[in-house]
Amino acid sequence: MADMRFEDLDLDLVFNARHLHISSLFLQRALRPRVAELFRLAKQAGLTTSLDTNDDPGWPVGLDTEIFKHLDVLLPNESEACRLAKGATPEASLEMLAKQVPLVAMKTR
Repeated sequence: MADMRFEDLDLDLVFNARHLHISSLFLQRALRPRVAELFRLAKQAGLTTSLDTNDDPGWPVGLDTEIFKHLDVLLPNESEACRLAKGATPEASLEMLAKQVPLVAMKTR
């Protein structure tokens, strides 16, 4: 998973689907730099999109928020929501993320 790159994907096959879901974003180190581009291309191809970041203790310092522009659904947990939105509380973070992504479903513990 960590070694799969954008160049490894068969985009014709990917874009033949109706929906693109990516999970474990932080474990996909080689793909992560081009995930925003992948989501953008998927949207252009008419797919709906979703992202479940899946909590990772080695969370990178920043996340390319360009990804949010191309998402239909974001599935963070409370901790991830706070880190993504840089919010003080899960509720405040959810509110901020909901302004950027049409549907945010925050997982609670």
